Amino acid sequence: MKTIHKLIIGYLTVILLIGVVGYFLTYPTEKTLRESIGQEYASLAKEILDKIDRHIHGRIEIFEEYSNNSMLQIILEKANQDFDKLEDVQGYITSKDREWISAPKGAKTHFMKAIISSDLSEDLREKIEFYRAKYHKRTFGEVFVTNKYGANVAQTGRTSDYRQDDEDWWQLARRDGLCVRDVEYDESADIYSTDIGLRINDANGNFLGIMKVVLNIEEAINIIQEAKRIPKYSTVQFNLISNDGKIIYSTSEFKRFEGLSDKIFPHMLCEKGDSEGYCLVDGDGSEEKEKLIATGHSKGYGEYAGLGWRLMAINETQIVFAPVVNLKNRLLTVLIMATLGGTLISLLISKTVSDGIRKLSNAVAKIGEGNLDVHIDIKTRDEIGQLACSFNKMAEDLKRAVLVKDIEIAERKRAEKALRKSEDKFRSLSRELTTGLSDVFEALQKISSGDPSVRITETSGLELIADLKRTVNQTAENLSDIVDLSHEIAIGLAEHFDTLDRVTKGNLDARIKSNTGVELLESLKRVTNTMIQSVSQEIDQRMLAEEHLLKAKEEAEAASQAKGDFLANMSHEIRTPLNAVIGMTELTLGTELTDEQQEYLETVGASSESLLRLLNDILDFSKIEAGQLEMTGVDFDLQTTLDNVVDTLAVRAQKAGLELTCSIKPDVRTTLVGDPLRLGQIIVNLTANAIKFTQEGQVNISVETQKEEDSSTFLYFTVSDTGIGIPPNQIETIFESFKQADDSTTRKYGGTGLGLAISKQLVEMMGGRIWVESELGKGSTFHFTARFQLSEREAIEVLQTKDLPIQKAPRQLSMLIVEDNPVNQKVAATMLKKRGHRVVMASDGKEALGALDRESVDLILMDIQMPEMDGFQATKLIREREKAKGGHIPIVAMTAHALTGDRERCLAAGMDSYISKPIREADLFSVTENLANGSDEEEKDVLAPSETVMPVARGCI
Repeated sequence: MKTIHKLIIGYLTVILLIGVVGYFLTYPTEKTLRESIGQEYASLAKEILDKIDRHIHGRIEIFEEYSNNSMLQIILEKANQDFDKLEDVQGYITSKDREWISAPKGAKTHFMKAIISSDLSEDLREKIEFYRAKYHKRTFGEVFVTNKYGANVAQTGRTSDYRQDDEDWWQLARRDGLCVRDVEYDESADIYSTDIGLRINDANGNFLGIMKVVLNIEEAINIIQEAKRIPKYSTVQFNLISNDGKIIYSTSEFKRFEGLSDKIFPHMLCEKGDSEGYCLVDGDGSEEKEKLIATGHSKGYGEYAGLGWRLMAINETQIVFAPVVNLKNRLLTVLIMATLGGTLISLLISKTVSDGIRKLSNAVAKIGEGNLDVHIDIKTRDEIGQLACSFNKMAEDLKRAVLVKDIEIAERKRAEKALRKSEDKFRSLSRELTTGLSDVFEALQKISSGDPSVRITETSGLELIADLKRTVNQTAENLSDIVDLSHEIAIGLAEHFDTLDRVTKGNLDARIKSNTGVELLESLKRVTNTMIQSVSQEIDQRMLAEEHLLKAKEEAEAASQAKGDFLANMSHEIRTPLNAVIGMTELTLGTELTDEQQEYLETVGASSESLLRLLNDILDFSKIEAGQLEMTGVDFDLQTTLDNVVDTLAVRAQKAGLELTCSIKPDVRTTLVGDPLRLGQIIVNLTANAIKFTQEGQVNISVETQKEEDSSTFLYFTVSDTGIGIPPNQIETIFESFKQADDSTTRKYGGTGLGLAISKQLVEMMGGRIWVESELGKGSTFHFTARFQLSEREAIEVLQTKDLPIQKAPRQLSMLIVEDNPVNQKVAATMLKKRGHRVVMASDGKEALGALDRESVDLILMDIQMPEMDGFQATKLIREREKAKGGHIPIVAMTAHALTGDRERCLAAGMDSYISKPIREADLFSVTENLANGSDEEEKDVLAPSETVMPVARGCI
């Protein structure tokens, strides 16, 4: 039986089995479904009331905390003491109360104004306004405070009377500590509210007075409205009912404080005597439909006992139980339609499966025949589609491997061909030399043997010598592109040419003696053979040297790769714990500390910063050695760059008791094109060294123009100090790597010896040079020049003040932190929570994917190196999900990798930005909030933490 037939039979069998079982299971499950839906509605009512109780309790807590305010207690103690001095306290309160009540409505007497305008009243009004702005509504109607005798001491507005001890809420609050009254309309505040009475005690528990707070219930009603906005409950009628059966709020046509209808009220207890649950109410035979009524009862929260409110959720059973009824009605229809359409669907599915298998089979056969261009066009997302994708990838990899192999073979053949060509050329030239000299040797042989038929004349002798010279010189010239003739061979040839000249010119009519000719011939042969042998040896040595150079090149490339891997791992392993040290130190410094703790933590922070600077110097030096450090060309303002340098180092200079100055000559062009970051790095290195090696006096930075061209300018910088100076024998070595003027094991000053070496490389990359002048004990002056392009755009107006800009408070964000290190998790989470953001944690990429299934987040902070699933794999899967479902969650790489190419790797993997460890609060907030708020400003790499300085006098003039 074919596969397609098996699939059809199997599919139809499953459809029929599911249909029959489902049809017979509908009846026993209907009752269970109805009970489940009823319980769901009852739980909904209870959940809404619990939220309302928690809301009211939260508002009570605000003023419970305020009741412990020292200013409030001091004012009440003073008011009670003043009243204790009165001879007739009650008489005084009664007279003031009559005066208060008799005042015209809305008018304020002098006595009222004195109370309303007091410091405590003003503080209470500010508190009310604060929560109005925070929750965007009038949360509290009014607040007033009485002393222990019940007389008003402070109030946010005009109350109806002066005396409060005759009110039941006042007495209950004094007795129980807390009194919460049922909802009513507050005419003075024009809100529906509930009154809260709080007892105020001193530190010893003695009664001082009562605070009354009028709480707006509109926030509680918003909780009901939020539930109503859920599509699933859009048809539900919610009724919030008071303890005496009056409607506080209804989503239907009822008005507030109406009584419940006779049809609904009896079911408020669901006919079971219980205050919670659900029941069904039959219709009256007219248009009234059967209803499901679910109720929940308020039981309070914490020490708050609740108001006994009830919430009724009412909906028509026709709507509520529609899924159950439709299930029965549709099951049979679906079963019939599924059976009829099953055959067609199974045919289509089976054909799709069999076609995919057939395509795979044909493709495998073509691969076996050697056709590597085969491609399977299957775009389904099932296993066959995945198999096809894997097969296509395999074919591409195989084709690429074959292509690479062909290229390697072609290169090898090309090299072999070039070598054979070189050898052939050498052999050809050797043959030419041998052939050219053979005629000369033959003539010399005849002459030296005394052949009487051969006589040499001046003309023939000169021609013979000329032919010999021409042949040898031409051969040597042809061989010059292979190897130079040695000095010994050249001298030997010249001597023999001179001998031939003398023989020819001295014996024009005589025969050359036999022994002379033979000696000359043998000597010339020896020189010629030596030349040929030398050429051959030179070629062999050159080929061997080329092989050694190629091997050395491969070993150097492998060593460079190993060095890069080592630096990348070193950076990650150091930055990961360093992130925790700096982050926790920064967070701890933001808490209340003793002077001794503050000093210890500042020492830890300074040491961490030194370690981070060391790590950054090593990475920069590695980039320079590898030729990977690149200069950018952006518009920047020289004045701003130098101001930033002075701002960064001002506190350090101030702590050292030094004067730090900076000056720019008036003719210096400040709107330039270049790399401000690297320029600042040079000046920071030189200035930090000057501060470190100067105990008293000053450090000065100055800039002037060296020369200008049409589109560029050369600037001349100096950094001078009044420090210890540099010994003359050390001046030439201080710009070398890992060199310092004092390199002894007991040296006083720290450092790696890389700062000046890096500065020298950066200056040379800017087209300038750096040098130093120093006198031991009197100070040093570092000079350097740099070339910059002139900007074509207008210079941006320089700000005249250094005030920090006022920033808007960031909106609360929900962020997912994916980090396997528990300490780094705590550091990042604490920073974000202090900012007011919500944090979700995950320890690896797999947990992050699970968290995204459960929660909605605004931004993801993603570590790179993690167990189970790393940051790159997790980012890839998240982006694939977004392609299928839509949307885009910003992802910020949060990693200890800080080498060249790490940022590009993160962005290429689908991440939106990059921040390196150790992480600082300012950098973290800037990157995350800009991305989450859709900022169009260009995100910048955060490769080192920013430095916070105190507001002291600074700047470059």
